[in-house]
Formats: sequence, C-alpha cells, structure tokens
Amino acid sequence: MLPFRRAAIHEKVVQAIVYPVTLVLAAMVLVPFVMTLALSFGDVDDFWAGRKWPDLRHLRNPGRFYIHYLATRYDYWGSMTGFDELYGVQTDAAGTILALPAVPELKGAWRKRAADGIDCLRLLPWTHFRPLFTGWFYYRGCSANDFAAFTGLTELDWKRYLKATYGTIERVNAKFGTTFISFPSVKVPGLASLGDRSGFPAADPWLAEYIAFLKTTVKRERCLPLLGDAAWRGWLRVQPEIGGDLARLNAALGGTYPAWSDVTLSETVPAPGPARRYWETFVRTVVSPYLLELKVTPGLEQSFQKFLRGRHGSGEAVQARYGAPPESVRLPANARDLASATAYADWDAFSREAPAEVIMARGADAWWRQFLREKYGTPERAAEAWGVPVPGFDAVPWPQPEIDRLDWANHRFEYTREVLFKNYRRVWSLMTDATSSLLNTALFAIVFTVLSVAVNAGAAYVLSRFGLGPIQMSLVFFLALAAFPIEAMAVPNFLLLRNLGLLNSLWALVLPTAVNGYYIYLLKSYFDAIPRSYYEEATLEGASEWRLFWFVGIPLAAPMLAVVGLYALLWSYANFMWALIVCQQRAHWTLPVMLFNMNTWAATPMLAAAIMIAVLPPLVVFIFAHRTLQRSLALPRF
Repeated sequence: MLPFRRAAIHEKVVQAIVYPVTLVLAAMVLVPFVMTLALSFGDVDDFWAGRKWPDLRHLRNPGRFYIHYLATRYDYWGSMTGFDELYGVQTDAAGTILALPAVPELKGAWRKRAADGIDCLRLLPWTHFRPLFTGWFYYRGCSANDFAAFTGLTELDWKRYLKATYGTIERVNAKFGTTFISFPSVKVPGLASLGDRSGFPAADPWLAEYIAFLKTTVKRERCLPLLGDAAWRGWLRVQPEIGGDLARLNAALGGTYPAWSDVTLSETVPAPGPARRYWETFVRTVVSPYLLELKVTPGLEQSFQKFLRGRHGSGEAVQARYGAPPESVRLPANARDLASATAYADWDAFSREAPAEVIMARGADAWWRQFLREKYGTPERAAEAWGVPVPGFDAVPWPQPEIDRLDWANHRFEYTREVLFKNYRRVWSLMTDATSSLLNTALFAIVFTVLSVAVNAGAAYVLSRFGLGPIQMSLVFFLALAAFPIEAMAVPNFLLLRNLGLLNSLWALVLPTAVNGYYIYLLKSYFDAIPRSYYEEATLEGASEWRLFWFVGIPLAAPMLAVVGLYALLWSYANFMWALIVCQQRAHWTLPVMLFNMNTWAATPMLAAAIMIAVLPPLVVFIFAHRTLQRSLALPRF
C-alpha cells in the first residue's frame, strides 16, 4: 500500500488555477452549441431585430402569442397588406403588428359570429379563397427560392397528398407536365384572385387535382376568403387622386365615410354619380370573373349570342368552338363552372362590355351578407342571436377576427408546437425530400466505413504478417500520402473519375479515399503486437491464412478496428470539399453540401435548425463510443 502524502502548497495552487480554467474553457466550447440551439427555435423577426436569443415570451403570454399567430398567419413574403385591410390595424414596413385591440373573449357575440362565419365559409365556392394563404403558419424561418417558399401546413398537406397518391415526383411531372425537382419544390396552383383577370385555370388538370385535394382534405375555416371590401379599399387607396387620404376619398366618391373600415364594395352598380365610375373601373378591370355574376335575362342572352358572332367572325366559327349554333349557346350567370378556356375568355370579354346594371360583384363578404339575410331575415333577429346591436346587414363586416380568435383558441397546442418546431419541420423536409441529402450521407458513411475498415485492415495484416523485405517500404509511401490532404489530389482524382463516368455517384465519394495510410499504420502496429505463437498454434490446427486473418487477427485487433471504423464514419459524415467537387447535382448532395448551399439563401433560424440536426448523429456516436476511443490509447496486452 502506497503511503499517504498530503499535497504540497504549490500543488494546491496549481489545482486551484487549472480546474476553474478548464471548466471555463469547457463552458466556452458549449456556448456556440447553446446559441445555435436557441436560434433554431426563433424566426426571421428575431434575426432582423438583432436578438441573440429568440423571443419566445409569447408562448406564456396569450396576448403576445395571439399577435405572433396573426403575424405568422398573414405574413406573405414580408407583406401584411391583407391583414391591414382586414383588421384595420397598422403594421410597419417589416410587417410587424404595432398595435392590436384587446384579445376578444370567446363569449356571446364573438363566438356566435365566428360560428356563423365558419358556416358561411363552408358554403363558399373554392374560387373564393386565397390559395396562397390556406395554411396555419407560414415558415418565416426560410426564404423564397426554387424549393423553399413560404409554406403553410395546408401546402405541406398538399405535398404529402401528391406523394401518397403518385409515389414519386417523376410520376407527378409525367401526369401534369410539370418540372418539379422534388416534392418540397411543389407550389400551390394559382387560382384566380381579385387582382387577376388573366388565364383560365379551370381546364388545367393540375388545378383540378388541387381543388380535389382541397375538397377532401382542407378545413375551410383555416382558409382565408377573397373579400371584395378589402380589395376595394386597397385599390382606392392607391388611386393618385385619393392617395390614401380619407378626406380626398370622400370628395372623390361623394361620400361621408368616417373611417376607411366603413368603405364597402357595393354588390351592384351605384346610382349615377362619382362613385359609379370608380366602381365600374374596378369591377371591369380588376375583379376576377370568378367573383362576378350576371343578371341573365333573355335580352342579355341575345346580346351575348350576338357578341359571340362578332368575336369569332361567323356562326360556323362559334359552332366549331361550342358545338352548337350561336342561338343555342346559353349565357351562364358566372364563370365558375365553365368547361373550356374559350368559354371562359368569351364570358370574361363580355362582362367587360355588358351594361353595369347587370353585373354583380360577389366576393366572400357579399356571400356573408346573403348568408345573414337567409339565416336571420332581419337585423333585429341577428342582434337578438348575437346579443349586440346590428344596424343593418350591409354594415356587418366579414368576421375574420372572430374566426381567427376561435381557431387560435381551439388549436393553441398545435400552434405552440408549430411555432417551436417550424424550422425543424422544414429542414427535415429539405433533407429527406428536396435533396435526399440525409439518405446520401447515411449511405456514404456506411459504405465508406465498411470498405475502409476492410481494405485498410487487409493491407495492414499483410504488411505485419509477412516479411516482404523491400515491400515494407510501401508503408512509408502510404504514410507519405496521408500527409497530403485530399484537396491536393483533387484535380487528378476528379479527371480520373470523370473519364470513368463515376461523377455524381456514391463511388466517386468512396473509392478515392477508402485507402488511408494512417489507418494502415495504426492497424499494422496492432497486428505487430499479436504474438506469433497464436498464428503458429492455429496453423498446426490446420487453419488457412484466411482463417488466421478472420479468426485470430480480426478479433484480437477489434479495439483498433473499432477506432478506425469510428474515425472513418465521422470523417465521411463531415466530408465537404470532396463531396462538393464530385457530386454537384442536387440529387447527390450530402449533408455538408446541403448546409453550404443553405447558407446562401436560408435565414439564420432555419440554418441553425439544420446545423442542430446535422450535429446530432456524431454527438450520439461519440456518447456511445467514447470508451472505445479511450481503450485505443492504451497499448495492447496479449
């Protein structure tokens, strides 16, 4: 037993200095990791605000969380114009909500109006919704490029629907004539909007598939309708003679509106006066034909048939396009159910020339007022049901604030989860679908590790087992190669792989780097330490050289083989430069290459989430393999 000795004073001083310094340095190593983890839960607002830590106080503050919910729901590429018009609330240039009325309590009129609004939403045609705003949360942690657009849950469901229906993106492209590179790159089809009078989407099979998906999958209360009032106010604001000024608006329209929120789009043409000219211009040039209806009369239908003859040149031309003579072609009241692009274009052109008295602007708010009239009959009955005064149905705005509040309250847990993990969900989709980088990296790491261990172990065994004389100098050659980084041999290796046709393949990553002089040296040292008597005894038992290698050498060198395998696994997982050179096609990207490309377009929170996912596998491997690394530092004893 060793005698006990008290530590000297100078030893205690050294310990008192070294231990705290070591702890501080260890903590400094963890700081970047902790900061990256925190940033991965933030959004682009935290980045632009210069926050080092994400502002997640809204998760425990209902009022702040509700504002955050509205900001993420209505933000579309940094624009909050639709929210401004719908809520009448000011936002700054960055789209941040500056003020919001008190969060309404889900009692009485609020809840009943929200329920009525949801019932009305379920009656609206799908042409009356904004397809780009059909999601819950839009991922503000990413930017817009060819496969990372702002995306909501409904759009993710749309991509999952296509993947479940068709299996591969190639089948989708073959059926619909699209050119998507992956399922995450799929966009929502462009349905008609209040500002779009061009094109004919109804005959498009791609749009038909999307509408079929909406009808069977999407809950309409999570969709935003196209409101004529909001679009009307937005259009009036930008007119040069009005310029967003309420007094100039009243002068131009001859009205007495006390606030912009009181300006509504009349369903029918106003009486002769200043407002009539603005109404006709807006309806004929801005509003989509899908949101218009015509009051069809025999006289109007005859005018339409005459219009067709003049538009197409003759009755024969009309019959060739419609399959019937002009006098048999009927004028539909709206364009929603037209079956051909020709019929749509003709109806659109005729609505621009039809008398204003037969045109009706039927946005979602017009459907809302009609719904109230049919359900309650009189404003008094609506006031009795809601418990608040209702001066008239035309004065009741679309209840989007109430619908949003009710939906937020009913799905607060889902929204909380989405706020926290939105970046991780998007990054995971990119890694698994957009680039297959996770799968490519896993295959590369597994194949490279197995091949590297097998080849280097075989070479080390041969060099250790047999006295090959001058050939032993080959070990020096291998070690010399290990002194040069792979980048030094990049050009000749690249040219060789190109001539062999192996670029953009798994073998381009594996073959040039499988043999490693350093690994051979480590394994040879381990094989040299195995006593020769072990081999001799096995030889006397009749073992062949292969059995000696497999049943004697490999088991005894297992600790060093595990270390070599671990080094090879971690090196292949983190290999960036060589993968960037030989695998430039997106379908063959590895994880480091994808992270490098994300750095050129992704916002910081999304990039932080990608880094956290990328570092997780090596961290897990190190936790479970650190004892193996420690054993490899000790000399073998047999």
